[in-house]
Amino acid sequence: MFLPIVLAAALAASPPATRCYTEHEARFTSKDAAITIAAGLSIPTTRPGERKPAILMVTGSGPHTRDQMISRVPMFRMLGDYLAPLGFVVLRPDSRGFGGSTGPDDEEQTTTAERVLDNRAALEWLRARPEVDPARTFIFGHSEGGMIAAELALASPDLAGLILLSTSAIPGEEVLAYQGTAGLR
Repeated sequence: MFLPIVLAAALAASPPATRCYTEHEARFTSKDAAITIAAGLSIPTTRPGERKPAILMVTGSGPHTRDQMISRVPMFRMLGDYLAPLGFVVLRPDSRGFGGSTGPDDEEQTTTAERVLDNRAALEWLRARPEVDPARTFIFGHSEGGMIAAELALASPDLAGLILLSTSAIPGEEVLAYQGTAGLR
């Protein structure tokens, strides 16, 4: 599959010079009906009736907006700007309580289970779009977003694939314990 190669290249390359896609502000209701999720939606130029592959980008833990700033680098913005001109519809939701999404603005009050609900709604919303081919839908998850992506994939075996970046292979409790002791060194 060529997608991992494209993602690696996107981190090292500038976006294509031509902007052959449009940016839209998206809003949809989480599976937790009290929460509205805001997102950036990049749609490549399409012909009438054409359906494109799509990628849902799931942020890691913390107070992230759709750009997923890591060390002052808008990682998700860069990847979206690279993938949309290649023909991918890209959905980049703001985390619950941050950016334009509603909910508590304290990440300590949001559980992984709640984030799964938010991203399940995002995946369903994205796959229902008329320009998206649901059979060619991917989920890209970074850090905790990778754990969420894996859980979403269990409920959606018809996904085209998962892209996991810096995702833990051990239970979250062990990650937190390790991170806590590593900070003391």
